[in-house]
Amino acid sequence: MASTTTRTPTTLARKADTAYEELKRNIVTLQIQPGEPLTVPQLMERFQMGRTPLREAIQRLVRERLAIEIPRRGCYVTELSVLRLNEMIMAREVIEPANARLAARWVTTNEIAHLRTVIDDGAELVLDDLEAGLYIDLEFHRDLALTSRNRYLAEAVNEINTAMLRYWYISMRAFDRDLPQIFRNHHRIVDLLELHDGLAVEEAMRQHIDVFRQRIQQSIGTDAEFTLG
Repeated sequence: MASTTTRTPTTLARKADTAYEELKRNIVTLQIQPGEPLTVPQLMERFQMGRTPLREAIQRLVRERLAIEIPRRGCYVTELSVLRLNEMIMAREVIEPANARLAARWVTTNEIAHLRTVIDDGAELVLDDLEAGLYIDLEFHRDLALTSRNRYLAEAVNEINTAMLRYWYISMRAFDRDLPQIFRNHHRIVDLLELHDGLAVEEAMRQHIDVFRQRIQQSIGTDAEFTLG
C-alpha cells in the first residue's frame, strides 16, 4: 500500500510561518511595492507556496499593518505615507519612552548583558547584511520593551515598530555608512537602564526617536514636517 503524507497542524503552521517570513521580507525591503496587490494565485506561482499558508501569512501582515484588506477588492501592501508615518512616530514617542522608564525599574543584570550583545551583533553585521541588521534593531527594541514587565506596553511598542519597518529600512539604506555607530549609540540607553535611572532613560529614548525622525525626513527628501501635534 502506498504511503500518504499527513498534513498535521504543526506542518501547516510551519508552512504559514515560512510564507509569512518570505512575504514580510519582500514587503519590508520594497521588493513587493507599496500598493501592490497580494493576490494568492500570483503569490503561489512567484514563491512556489501553497494557498492556505499564503492566506494565513497575508492575514498576519494585515494585523501588523504592513498590508490592508479592502472589502470586495482584496489585500494590498500598505502604501507609504508621510501622514501615516507621522502618526506612527507620534505614537512611538508617547509609548516607547514611557515603557523604557518603567523598564529601568525592573531590568536585570542578565537582561542588560543580553541587550548589549544584541547591539554589538547588529553593529558587526549591519554593513554586510542590511536586512539582518534591521531585524536585530527590531529585536533590541522588542527585548528592551519586554523588560518593563508590562506585556501590553511591550506589545504596543513592538506593533508600532513592526509597522514602521519599511521606513526603518529606507532610513538605514540612506545612512548605511553610519549604521555601526548608530547601533553603538544604543549603549547609551542601556547604560541608563543599568543605572535604573528611569527619567534619564525615558529622555534618551525620546531623543533616539527624534534622531530617527530627522534621518527619515532626510531619506525621503520631503519638506513635510514630522511634528508631535
